[in-house]
Amino acid sequence: MHSINPVAEEIRDRQGHWYSLRIFPYKTIDNRIDGAVLILVDIDAVKRSEEQVKIARDYSESTFTAVREPLAVLSPDFVIEKANRSFYKTFRIGPTEVVGRSLYEIGTKQWDIPKLRGLLADILPNNSFFDDFEVEAEFERLGQRTMLLSARPIVGPGERPQSILLDAD
Repeated sequence: MHSINPVAEEIRDRQGHWYSLRIFPYKTIDNRIDGAVLILVDIDAVKRSEEQVKIARDYSESTFTAVREPLAVLSPDFVIEKANRSFYKTFRIGPTEVVGRSLYEIGTKQWDIPKLRGLLADILPNNSFFDDFEVEAEFERLGQRTMLLSARPIVGPGERPQSILLDAD
């Protein structure tokens, strides 16, 4: 109460229940702080939901990382948002060479295949997928390789697909 600035904090009681505490000091006519208004709002459900979302996000992130197949997440414009360790290891490429770049521009542009472009372009607007699309390509650090690609939409907020999961086997 030494300053007129309001204070807002999230606090827990002894039973672990969450509240938002806001303190608003007020002044008298002669400019003295003479008290405070305290507002306590129950935010326990929100905090528990946030914790559940964090647990689910951490779980999916650790699963994505641990999968032994090369995986990449593509944005709607086919920019690689992230890839797992297996992707980097398989293609002998690092995150700085991949993340934030178009799938079609990485390496020696070996992913820039018209049929693949068409298949990927169809996924988000039509909520479709494909399995086992065969690709033969020359990879800069690997040489000639044949692989099977599969892709699925990743549903985001509002139940709408917003990203693509690409699996290179």
